[in-house]
Amino acid sequence: MRLFNSLFLVSGLLIAGCATKEPVYPLPRAAFPEPGVYLEMRREGVTLIAKHLCLSVDQLAALNPGIDFSRLKIGQRLYYALNPLPVRYHNAQCGLTFNLPASWWGYSVLIQRWDAPLISADYQTEIGREDGPIIVLRNPRWKADDRYQDIPIMVFTRQPMGG
Repeated sequence: MRLFNSLFLVSGLLIAGCATKEPVYPLPRAAFPEPGVYLEMRREGVTLIAKHLCLSVDQLAALNPGIDFSRLKIGQRLYYALNPLPVRYHNAQCGLTFNLPASWWGYSVLIQRWDAPLISADYQTEIGREDGPIIVLRNPRWKADDRYQDIPIMVFTRQPMGG
């Protein structure tokens, strides 16, 4: 009878968790470093991971394009929610806030410069130059041999008309 009660309790937890689309515990807290992200910790296999996360294997695969589930490594990040809290970039100096998808957690920021000529109204003469910073948000999956698209943000300063 005791075994039956234990099985009933575990079954109830699994059903309750999946009914709310929340991950099923007792997965360790460390397996969830941020909202919508599961960190592979046990080499359980995709079927069991999907079950713990209340997803089908197809749903898990759709949320993680490009992941080879036959080669999961301990510590590999898997996404289990479509719209978890966004990652936010904020630059107080420029007055800029930019929301990124949760998959950009761990992104890097590069500051570069842009430079452009100022051309006369008749397009014949260069009459000066303008320059300013470019804030580049780099995807955390970016590698020298496997480049992902950066998000460049050109910063323009306000100057009075005619000066």
